Amino acid sequence: MPKMLLHLSKSALQFLISTLTLALTLTSFYSCSPKHNPQNINLAVAFSGDAQIEVGGPYVGASFHHSCMIPQRISFFNPIANSIDESTDYWFRDTTFAMEVGLKIGVGEWIEFKRQSAKFDLTPYNVKFYQDNIQIAYQFCKDKPVMVITYTLKNPGDQTEVFELKTRLSNTIRTCHTYRRIQAERTEYDSTNFNAVAHYSDAEIENIVLFIANATAKPVETDLDEGAISYLYSEELVPNEQIQIVQLVGSSFTHEVRDFIAYAIKNYRSEVTEYENFITDKAIGEYSFNTGDPVFDRSVYWAKAMLASLDHYIDGVLIPMPCPAEYNFYFTHDVLVTDLAAVNFDLPRVKRDLEFILKHATDDFIIPHAYYWKDGAFRTEYADSNNWNHFWFIQVAASYLRHSDDEQMLRRCYPYLQKSLDYALHSKEADGLLYAYYLDGWDIGHNFGPRAFMTIMAIKGIRDFVYISAVLQKNIEKLPEYELMAEEMETALEQKLWSGESGFLMNYYENGELDPHYYSGSLLAAHYGLLDNAKRQRLIATAAENLVDPHIGTYTVYPADFHRLGDFLKFKGNEVGPPYHYANGGVWNHCNAWYSLGLMATGQPEKAAQFIRRNMTLDGIIDSPNGQPAMYEYRCSDANNPAMYGKIDKPNFLWAAGWYLYALYHLYGVQENVWNISIQPFLPEGQSACEFDLNIEGKKKNILIQKDVSMTRTASAIFKKSDREAEYQFTCKTPGQPYLESAEAIVLSCDYNSRKGELSAVLKAFPGHRNRVCILASAKPGGINFENRTIENYEVTRVGDSYRIGINVIHTQTDSELIIKYNPR
Repeated sequence: MPKMLLHLSKSALQFLISTLTLALTLTSFYSCSPKHNPQNINLAVAFSGDAQIEVGGPYVGASFHHSCMIPQRISFFNPIANSIDESTDYWFRDTTFAMEVGLKIGVGEWIEFKRQSAKFDLTPYNVKFYQDNIQIAYQFCKDKPVMVITYTLKNPGDQTEVFELKTRLSNTIRTCHTYRRIQAERTEYDSTNFNAVAHYSDAEIENIVLFIANATAKPVETDLDEGAISYLYSEELVPNEQIQIVQLVGSSFTHEVRDFIAYAIKNYRSEVTEYENFITDKAIGEYSFNTGDPVFDRSVYWAKAMLASLDHYIDGVLIPMPCPAEYNFYFTHDVLVTDLAAVNFDLPRVKRDLEFILKHATDDFIIPHAYYWKDGAFRTEYADSNNWNHFWFIQVAASYLRHSDDEQMLRRCYPYLQKSLDYALHSKEADGLLYAYYLDGWDIGHNFGPRAFMTIMAIKGIRDFVYISAVLQKNIEKLPEYELMAEEMETALEQKLWSGESGFLMNYYENGELDPHYYSGSLLAAHYGLLDNAKRQRLIATAAENLVDPHIGTYTVYPADFHRLGDFLKFKGNEVGPPYHYANGGVWNHCNAWYSLGLMATGQPEKAAQFIRRNMTLDGIIDSPNGQPAMYEYRCSDANNPAMYGKIDKPNFLWAAGWYLYALYHLYGVQENVWNISIQPFLPEGQSACEFDLNIEGKKKNILIQKDVSMTRTASAIFKKSDREAEYQFTCKTPGQPYLESAEAIVLSCDYNSRKGELSAVLKAFPGHRNRVCILASAKPGGINFENRTIENYEVTRVGDSYRIGINVIHTQTDSELIIKYNPR
């Protein structure tokens, strides 16, 4: 159904206030103050099944498996990345623990909680576990490197009992990246304040200490045995009495530790409150996205809380990292793909992330692939010419420019963008395709051949670079050549990698044989508008048949047989994973997003809404096989193994949240082509309205979409340059007057003169630019004029009760006027 852009009056905004306020009724052990959460939205989820859990703050994180109350891993980001982790095999890391906790009541037996699952309340930034007589909560400080562990002991019986709690924290450190074990040389104990500090003589961490402090109840015994710090607490509790024992666990430089401990003991409550208020502000307060559907909306809050809580400390700054505990280092890819969503609602975040990339690039402008602590120093891995980060970098920079209008920042980025494009195009061969050694869309494997995903990314990257250059007036004379290159690569993609037999974009091995695997990266061709419409439809249909499990989501690849191809594809060890795990056919959340975006691109938004709801929302994931609260890295896809089918790994994963938000913005109509941002509104069945904030030219714009309203009309679905409106309203109703639906140019102005019957627009690009413009109207045009030239050839397609007019033009100047003539009133 054609849509129409309408201007929002102030009174219409009251619809949002009266109908779209969401109050979730979930159990929580922490409630923000009304100032930070005026709608009283509760972010916590109560869950009682088997789950993997990761939570954390800027400086410390913890991971748990099988809903156990005790962490398998504690990761420290300050002052350098280290961890407490006793595992010896990544695939069996759920079998060892960083701590031990036991409880004895009266003359009863000791209860060990290491392998006991428990029900819990969870947010992305804290967790509280419940057993009959004990609760254990893990929270985090905002400005100090401290994890706060609160043990709440309660006597529910009718007799006074002595409760004894014993805890044992391993003080053996594992180094970041090399994962080397370093045992403490000595442990210093403060018998007055009952605090312990582990010191290390290893050269890599000789100035780093691990500490555990007691903030409330004091232990009756302390044991500093080899490899651990153990405490015993004993408290007599009358019936219905409870007591809290608070431990503060962290890492710091040796010279800072005394001050850190003293500060934390005095201020840990306010630090935790400040941190959780900060996350709530980011999740709920700054930019709204309210669909009126509590399933979608709860996941919006959860995803934005994840983005805020996954900023971690490295080398003096806070920067996004993949997850709270499992990976304590920086990946450029994870940050960039997340920022494709964040440009809509958090421009300062995106600018900070771009600046970090520039800071850690080489002197000749090659961007980083990763940044981490290793062997006594911070190290940078740089993106080689096969690396997809070059294209994600260009995409994010272009999107940031469209949303921010920050030309100054893009001028700083420009030499790095130019380098990324030129460097990545070294992998372009004479047949017009990009070749790579890696598996398509991955950084593992070694078998050189043409790659669909990398070619798709190159086409998009070239076109985004052209847009950036045109805005900045850089390399203007070369831009037609770049555009021609992108067109030729698109033709090569379709002619050489499209398989009519498979109905999919395929790849080839180094020996020239067809790679029979279906890779999810090919789905981006539909999202980026590549291939003709019939092939896009077939591509998504083929994915539905081969890549999509309707119960859990989209495989990264099919079939899952890479474990049989280790020698041929030159995998290192078991890096690809067992069958149906990880890169070997696991279900990944970015693949879910790409499939949903493909559905949208092929005119199936209702199916996309259902797919997102079922496979990408918090509720949908919880209700799926072996489901749990998560926005995950990947899940096992082995439908023949009920115990493993749908099992989730890394449940709090940065770009899973980013891709959910990215998909949702697109579902409700935010369209971002190479040149501009527009709205093509859609509302799923059962929804009457949606409201969200959106960054346009560096300003927050309020968008309200309604099913069927009659209001003052405007002439463009594309946001115009220097538009001063702060509020917009869109309707899914058929338009009553002509309007500009899409254009491959910057829209400087667009107006409809009903007296003259003329729709006029000024479009900005560069001489030689090929531009396709689409107009929607209730009648066919009487004439079309572009740059004072009459356009005789154009397409007219019936769309419901309206006509879509498709016009292909070539700019001969920078600012070009388009006039569409209709019968005047």
